[in-house]
Amino acid sequence: MIMASSPELAAAIARNWSNPEEASLEDAIQVLAIWRGLFHIWSNAHRQHLNGTLDPAIFESVVQEMSTYAKASSDDQTDNPVEWRNRQMRWAWNSERFLFNPDFKTFLDDTIGLDD
Repeated sequence: MIMASSPELAAAIARNWSNPEEASLEDAIQVLAIWRGLFHIWSNAHRQHLNGTLDPAIFESVVQEMSTYAKASSDDQTDNPVEWRNRQMRWAWNSERFLFNPDFKTFLDDTIGLDD
């Protein structure tokens, strides 16, 4: 919803799909904020799952979302939106990872296939 209602955010994401490391400061602030919000949602779901207060089917859908966003295609096409999303998510996670608790960091790293 937020991207659909914010042309500025949608434009910042689109401008930086292929190489988020080169985003302007203004674009980076917007793009990192949207990813940070998503990471917080995932972190909250993970904590609820660990506490046994989240329906397992809901948690499975959250894990599916994480995995889908992090999925890399088998070919390295620079114009492939799946690759762009993968690069942007990993760039944002590398930037924002320090904000989250160790359990979630390990979980998300494992889910998206990152090595420490």
